[in-house]
Amino acid sequence: MLKIAQEMTYRIYNEFYEDLAERQEDGNFIVTVSWPEDDRAYGTIQFYGEHIEVIEPEYINEIIKENNKNNKNIYNMTCCCQIMCYIVCYIMLYI
Repeated sequence: MLKIAQEMTYRIYNEFYEDLAERQEDGNFIVTVSWPEDDRAYGTIQFYGEHIEVIEPEYINEIIKENNKNNKNIYNMTCCCQIMCYIVCYIMLYI
């Protein structure tokens, strides 16, 4: 069971059958899905970012948090690398 923010209404109607999504009084949606627990399901949840909360099963939230932490470690550049990127971009733009 997922809670999805009303800002994602267009995605909810594009990705889920209408009978799976129930609009709440606050405008957010409760969506009931039955997905296999795999990278595709986790990726779909992560795609919604801050606009989604996994209500059930709760342990999925920990898996998502761990995936996000691992992704941040993979893509987080060090300060030195960031400076080099800025220098290369500057050279490409202005020289």
